[in-house]
Amino acid sequence: MFSKTQKLTATEILEKLSSFVAIEGNLVTPETKAAILLSPDDQEFFNNFCSRVTHMMDQLEDPPKFTLNADDHGTKWIILEKYPFQSLVKTVDRVSAELSIQKVGDRMIAAIFKGRFKKEDTYWICNYRTSNFYPFVPQKETGSNRDHGIPEGSRSRNHEKEMELGKLFKLRGLPVEAPENWFALWDAPF
Repeated sequence: MFSKTQKLTATEILEKLSSFVAIEGNLVTPETKAAILLSPDDQEFFNNFCSRVTHMMDQLEDPPKFTLNADDHGTKWIILEKYPFQSLVKTVDRVSAELSIQKVGDRMIAAIFKGRFKKEDTYWICNYRTSNFYPFVPQKETGSNRDHGIPEGSRSRNHEKEMELGKLFKLRGLPVEAPENWFALWDAPF
C-alpha cells in the first residue's frame, strides 16, 4: 500500500498507524474492514477482475475475508476483513503489493480504513499517489441539518471533526494530505 512513499517505509507507516490507534484509543476505534479502491482500464486484470483477485487472495498466507464491489463510477472495490487492526493494515499492504506485481499499481486510487472518532463514523484514506492520509467524516442527516438550510437528502461533511482528526494524524507522525486535497468518498460499500 505504501510502496510509493519516499519519506517513510511501509513498516514505519504501519507502526505509526497502529500507534495512532493505540495512543488515541479513547477517541479512535478502528473497524475490522478496509478497502482498496481501483480505477479500472482495459487491462486483462480488470477483464477478469473477480477471478484474478480471488486467485491472488488464495496465494496469500493467512488470506483475509474479502468481497468485491463496483460503484456507479465504474471504480472497483476490494473490501478486506481482518482482525485485529494491525493485521488488517498488514493485509492491505500485502494486497497492495500484490496488485503492483500484477502491474495494476498505477490504477490504485486509495486504501480506505473505517473507524469511529468521538462516536462518529470516519474514513481514514491513504492516497496512493502521494502516500498521504486524510480523514473523511460524513455528516449524518438530522432534522437540525434542515433547520440550518441544508436540503433534505443532501450530503455534508463534518469539517470540524475532519480537521481535528487530521491534526491527530499529524501529531502521531502520519503523513497528512493538504486539506484542499481531502476529497469526499460518498457511498463507500462498507
